[in-house]
Amino acid sequence: MTYIQVKKPYKNWIYLCTVKDLYHNQIIAYSFGVPNNLELIYDCLKQLEQLPLEAEAILYTDQGFQFTHPQYIKKVAKMKVIESMSRKGNCWENACIENFFSYLNVEMPPLSSPQTLAKVKQFIIDYIHYYTSKRIQKIRHKSNKV
Repeated sequence: MTYIQVKKPYKNWIYLCTVKDLYHNQIIAYSFGVPNNLELIYDCLKQLEQLPLEAEAILYTDQGFQFTHPQYIKKVAKMKVIESMSRKGNCWENACIENFFSYLNVEMPPLSSPQTLAKVKQFIIDYIHYYTSKRIQKIRHKSNKV
């Protein structure tokens, strides 16, 4: 989960929930909205249910209130997905998705210009498409050379 400030017509936040496929380095599900609640997470899970996930796929999250909620845990178990959470106070385990959020924020148009909720939503949709299908991804391969 991350949040992005909306400046117009009044200051507000839009919350973004994403699922990143680490094998392909792509955002495969996302949802966003103004309230930061469980429905935002469930919308993302509904998208995941429509995908042909590998057996015993791992869904990694932090320990936010949404991901520790009993209903969320029940939904993930029903999907036959392995739930994995970061350790308390350990930011390194969440680095993969935080990296995406960092690029999203850095490559977003300057926040000094007022932005409406509609413009921020459209930017997020366009950016996820760009990140997933067009943006050059740096992949490090281990060399077999001695």
